[in-house]
Amino acid sequence: MTADFDGVEALSFDCYGTLIDWDGGILAAVRAIESLADCDHERLLHDRAALDRRLTRGGYLSYDQVLRDSLREAAELQDAGVTEEEAREFSASMSTWPPFPDAPPALARLAARYRLVILSNVRTAVLDRSIALLGGAFEDRITAEQIHSYKPRHAHFEEALRALSLPKDAVLHVAASPYHDLAPAEELGWRDVWVNRDQAPLCPGLAPTAVVRDLTELCALLGVD
Repeated sequence: MTADFDGVEALSFDCYGTLIDWDGGILAAVRAIESLADCDHERLLHDRAALDRRLTRGGYLSYDQVLRDSLREAAELQDAGVTEEEAREFSASMSTWPPFPDAPPALARLAARYRLVILSNVRTAVLDRSIALLGGAFEDRITAEQIHSYKPRHAHFEEALRALSLPKDAVLHVAASPYHDLAPAEELGWRDVWVNRDQAPLCPGLAPTAVVRDLTELCALLGVD
């Protein structure tokens, strides 16, 4: 069955993992930390992600602090220590993580037809540097720093509708994370596209409007030349 995108005027995007190579960027940042040389990096990143979710479920904490604290705690689970300087360098590296190669050209094409906005859990200054790497095709961005709330809470989505002055039926959410993005979007009744770059199985209970492997495929799905 062909997905229905009638009436869509704007696309909202998650950034890290969808447009910016989160996995590649964070792995490179961890490998650069001397104190973690003897750690199992795959396990460390898995543990750090779980700690990240725990920390962002509490009261608002700057995402830089979330990155530093989750890294330190994950390292401690392997009896490793991270210096304060190493933790700061790790969090600061996020703004340099590279876009997926398909993202900048596809965003430029999409911006010719749709209004584009980013919904992200990071600090505004970090996201602005990432947007510059992506080509700056966005008319607005909603960050956790601005609203003191983290996805999968609904505040990012509600703020996006206010910023765009559009009803939810006119916005299509595009994201890679079932937990942070697809679940809340579908709870709110938004149409959504899952960017499944790793061909992972879908979480039970979710039913995205469409699934694509990358943004080039998204352009084809939406009929954007």
